[in-house]
Amino acid sequence: MLKLNNKIFKLLLGCVIFSMVIISGAVYAKSLSIDLTSKDRNANEVAKREIVIWKIKDKIITSDKDKEKLAKDLYSWSDDDLSKEYKDNFTVTTDENGVASLGNLSTGTYYARVADNGKVKIFPFVFTVDEKNQNDVTIM
Repeated sequence: MLKLNNKIFKLLLGCVIFSMVIISGAVYAKSLSIDLTSKDRNANEVAKREIVIWKIKDKIITSDKDKEKLAKDLYSWSDDDLSKEYKDNFTVTTDENGVASLGNLSTGTYYARVADNGKVKIFPFVFTVDEKNQNDVTIM
C-alpha cells in the first residue's frame, strides 16, 4: 500500500508543479502598450484614438533609419491595400490617458496608423517586438 501511495503522491506533485508552470506563464506574460502622450501632447489630445496595426515582417528591423524608411514607404498605401498585403492586422483604442494595450505580440516588425481626431495628427510609425525583450512603445 505504501508503494501505491508513493506513486499517487508523485503523480499529484507532478500535476501541481505542471499547473504552477502553466499558470505562472499566463500570469507573468508581459503585455505591451502604446503610449501616445509626450511632452508636446497631453492625454486629452490622444484619448480614445483608434490605432490600426499591421504585422509587416517576422524579422525585427533594428535600425531607426530603416524603420523610418518603412513608415514613409507605407504612408501612401490605403488601409485596404495594407490589409490585403498584410493579413495579420488588428485595431486597438487608447484609453482616457492616451495608452493602448496591445497584449502579447509575436516577434516581428509592426506598422501602425493612428486615426485622426482633428486635435493632433500622429504620423504612422513602425515598431518592433522581440518576445525575449519586450518593451512598451512610446511615440515621440
